[in-house]
Amino acid sequence: MSTKYKLAAGYVLIVVVVLISGLLSYGDFVELEQNVDQIQVNHMPSVEALGRMSITASAIQRLLYDLTTEQDSLKIEEARRKSLDIMTEVNSRHMIYSLRYISSLEEQRLFDEVKKAWDKFLPEAKAIASDPWSAARWNDSTQLSQLMGYWQQIDEKIMSLIEYNAAESNKATKDSAELVRAVKGKYLAGASVVIILILIIWIVTSRIITRSEERLYRYAYYDSLTGLPNASHFSENVSVALAKKELVRGGLFYIDLDNFKLINDSYGHDWGNLVLIALVKRVEQVMPPNGIFARLGGDEFAISLPGVSQEEAVAFAKKIVAVMHEPFEIKNTLFFTTTSIGVVLYPEHGRDVAGLLRKADMAMYRAKESGKNSFCLFDSFMEAVVMERLAIESGLRQALVNNELALHYQPIINLADNQVTGFEALLRWNSKDLGSVPPLKFIPVAESTGMIIPIGEWVIRQACGFIKKLHEAGYADLKIAVNISVNQLVVGNVIENVKETLQEFQLEPWLLELEITESILMESSGTSLKQLDELATMGVSLALDDFGTGYSSLTYLRQLPICTLKLDKTFVDNLPQVNNTATRAIVEGIITMAHKLGLIVVAEGVETGEQLSYLYHHSCDFAQGYYISRPIPENEVNVWLINRKFLNNNACQNSELMLLSK
Repeated sequence: MSTKYKLAAGYVLIVVVVLISGLLSYGDFVELEQNVDQIQVNHMPSVEALGRMSITASAIQRLLYDLTTEQDSLKIEEARRKSLDIMTEVNSRHMIYSLRYISSLEEQRLFDEVKKAWDKFLPEAKAIASDPWSAARWNDSTQLSQLMGYWQQIDEKIMSLIEYNAAESNKATKDSAELVRAVKGKYLAGASVVIILILIIWIVTSRIITRSEERLYRYAYYDSLTGLPNASHFSENVSVALAKKELVRGGLFYIDLDNFKLINDSYGHDWGNLVLIALVKRVEQVMPPNGIFARLGGDEFAISLPGVSQEEAVAFAKKIVAVMHEPFEIKNTLFFTTTSIGVVLYPEHGRDVAGLLRKADMAMYRAKESGKNSFCLFDSFMEAVVMERLAIESGLRQALVNNELALHYQPIINLADNQVTGFEALLRWNSKDLGSVPPLKFIPVAESTGMIIPIGEWVIRQACGFIKKLHEAGYADLKIAVNISVNQLVVGNVIENVKETLQEFQLEPWLLELEITESILMESSGTSLKQLDELATMGVSLALDDFGTGYSSLTYLRQLPICTLKLDKTFVDNLPQVNNTATRAIVEGIITMAHKLGLIVVAEGVETGEQLSYLYHHSCDFAQGYYISRPIPENEVNVWLINRKFLNNNACQNSELMLLSK
């Protein structure tokens, strides 16, 4: 259950408890109020009525005394009349009391005794009141004594009833007091429970909130895998240090693992995570106590070291490179990985974290370009390179739309007969903003941004359209060679693109040759190799470009469905120098090996007649280069072919002279 629901449940419980407690207390107070009211109804009026009865009895007694002692006839008459009136009220008073005030059997019994005493007293009293002139006979008589005895009984019985009601009233009052105490006890107990519950819930919710805040804080500011501060934590803490008036100079390090993707691809991300955890532990062993070590994401890390000079920053970078060079042993398996580090200094290179990280990232990529397993200290030239790259990337995204791309075609000749067998399509970009941009600058940008996929599709279609036009112009069987990148094999849909293009221009598949580099072989997965097999099955020719400059693994030559090996220009440049026996041995060995594997060899970058002659005499099959022709714009190809044919027809038939003709 989430924190907000736990809190809501806790406060709902508080409300429910308070309401229940309030309702229970309210019911008790109502009961108490009714009980007090009942006491007042049952006892106070009854006591009052009994008092009146006692007063009535005393009044009758006094009037009877007046009747028996008074000599004035008028006063006797008045006393007689009053006594009769009072005695008439007695029955009505008895009836009212009986109906209104008696609430128990004991009270009824006591009231019956009062009434019996009255019933004895009243007849005698009425007789005196009715015949006052003969009342004198009552003086000193036993009847008068008896009458007075009746009156005393009435008074005693009334007093007994009064005492009973007083006792009942005291008891009821006591019960009410006990009820009040009970209600107060319940109320205090309920209130105490509510307070305790509120305190408990407050403590629990506080802990929940605290723990939630701690979890949220760790989630927001720490990496869940390694426990290191994350990018946000790193940026905030370094920003605080950089904002201080008295800024202590320091160094910032951007760390990226080399070829870490191979570990994830080969062993899976779980093993890759274990390697990252081991890496962190190893780096922490050499971290100064005042440094900040953070994981920015993936296999990228950052370190901030305040108070270090440039020399100390360089020394620390070397230390990190050294500790990372040692293999990692994970579950009895050794993992080898190195690191590339970019180093910036503050405040020399800036005072904002984002800018420093960006510059450190630039330096880190320079370290990778320099061969990896090293570090690089940032300089302003790197920033200029990055800005140029950003401008190239921005312009390249509009290059196709603005028709700024074009293909130039470099002829390929057969050394056996000096005839043109085809062309290699080479991409050129003339930007309206940047001018003519060299392929070595914009091709890597196109590959890294994914723009190479739509550009590559455009190149294949343009090249096939070009060779189709040459066929229609009478130059049958000329082939066209096109370079493709690893992205086209892995991400793009190169097979469908090739099928549709060949079908559109009605070309045989063998007339299209796709050139791949050795770097593709290193970066390719099983999927891309499968793509190459499918292309070869279609009949499309495959060539391995720049052979000898990369890893040059003979395993690739055995496994790949290639038919052509292109000898890199770096080997051709040093031919046929007498003192360069190593290069000649390599070239001759490559040609011999390729032929034994059934492969055709094409030499690139031929710039002199001596180079061309050497290649011819050592059985190289084809050649291309500036000695034969520079890359030609499409609108100049026909003229070049005509001139080439004219020169060949007028040249000496000696093969040596033919090879020297341009």
